[in-house]
Amino acid sequence: MQSITELITVAVALAQPGWGTIGILGRQLWSFAGDEDRADISQLLVEPFMNYNLRQGWFLITDMIITANWRADSDQCWTVPLGGGVGRVFKIGKQPISTRVEAYYNIEKPDSAPDCRHDVSLRQAAKARQSANPNHALAG
Repeated sequence: MQSITELITVAVALAQPGWGTIGILGRQLWSFAGDEDRADISQLLVEPFMNYNLRQGWFLITDMIITANWRADSDQCWTVPLGGGVGRVFKIGKQPISTRVEAYYNIEKPDSAPDCRHDVSLRQAAKARQSANPNHALAG
């Protein structure tokens, strides 16, 4: 059985102004012990994100997942997407549902990475607190 030991550091910054949410998540992963025949790992993930609330439960979103493999050749290191999407929070009965459609194009990528990413989601949303901002209200 092969083994590897890793160290992960994570940081996040988040703000929630009246119009939505904005922030950034960062993670760095390093391997530092384990079997000698296993490749060393040094990978970065940076995820800037923004959610801009519109009326009647609609919102604009972007959450680009930027990655770097520090062990790869310099021209194969980065994956940098650009894009975003639109979504809506609504209710089915009393249950809030969140749905969204997103598209991202990789403006920088290793040869083995896809050119683009498309996401479609439909999920049960957490029940929101009452807000004085009418844009935060769930459509009903």
